[in-house]
Amino acid sequence: EFPGYQLWPLSQSPRSFSSSAVPLSAFALSVPPALSRPRPLTKASRQVALRRAEAYVAEYRRQERMEVALRREAKATGNFYVPAEAKVAFVIRIRGINGVPPQTKKILQLLRLRQIHNGVFVRLNKATIEMLRLVTPTSPGVTPPQDRPRARLQARSR
Repeated sequence: EFPGYQLWPLSQSPRSFSSSAVPLSAFALSVPPALSRPRPLTKASRQVALRRAEAYVAEYRRQERMEVALRREAKATGNFYVPAEAKVAFVIRIRGINGVPPQTKKILQLLRLRQIHNGVFVRLNKATIEMLRLVTPTSPGVTPPQDRPRARLQARSR
């Protein structure tokens, strides 16, 4: 029934499974067949994903070229080019709870950094930048390269 999956008869399954065989079989009967089968990744959906990825790569290359052109143009005319600031930062908590002031504790809670070595992506706006300034000794912020946050967020949304 399920290509690529092996189904074990109840006689060969471990004891812990055999004791719960009745509830599992009842559950299997109650689940509609469309939900119980794993959805294969079709060729069409893979091609759509590939086209999207190629479009993103082309867009990022175009942005990089534009950045270089603007920098060169500013240098040629004797001006300065100020690149755009980072929109996202990855913040990691590097200090424990001992000796942390209450205000810093609260900010770390708001940033979802409750435990040491927790990390979180933070969108940088005026409020979050001020909060990060107050908690910098506890959790340094790093602006990662462009591809890393995107990959982490995509992995997170799957």
